Parts: sequence; C-alpha cells; structure tokens
Amino acid sequence: MPASDDPDAAARAYVAKIYNGQTPDSVRSEGDGGFVVKMPDGAYITFRPAGQASWRTLPSTASVDIHDAVIDALNGGTPVKLKFPKR
Repeated sequence: MPASDDPDAAARAYVAKIYNGQTPDSVRSEGDGGFVVKMPDGAYITFRPAGQASWRTLPSTASVDIHDAVIDALNGGTPVKLKFPKR
C-alpha cells in the first residue's frame, strides 16, 4: 500500500472501504488497538496498528489481513496481508 504520514489511519480507512456499507456480524478487540471483524459473508478482517504486527513487519507499519475463502483460493490458500508503511 502507499506510504502515508499516519499508517493507522490509512489502514482503518481501507478497512472501512472493505465493509462496503455492510455491518460486521462481530467485532473483537485485540486489546492493543487492533481488532478482528467477521463480515456477513464469513470473511474475517484483522487490523493491527503500527508496532503490533509480527517481527517481520516494521514497527512503523500498520497491517490489514483479509481471510476469505474466495480470496484465499486466489492467493494460494493464504489470507491477503496488506501493509501500510509510514512515509
């Protein structure tokens, strides 16, 4: 994803676009500012603020994971992981 001055805000804005007007079935807080939502179609979207992803992700980078059966199949069986770096 393009670099921005506020990776967390950019990632949250992207998640809002993914909702596409739908209301999530559930939202679970991760306690670190992150969250996991389950969408009506069964997809899961995970938001991790900067500094909360794995050691392989720079601490200034926020991330969004999309776990959906169709997307996973198109992506070799794994969820899509989007990174939102700091400019």
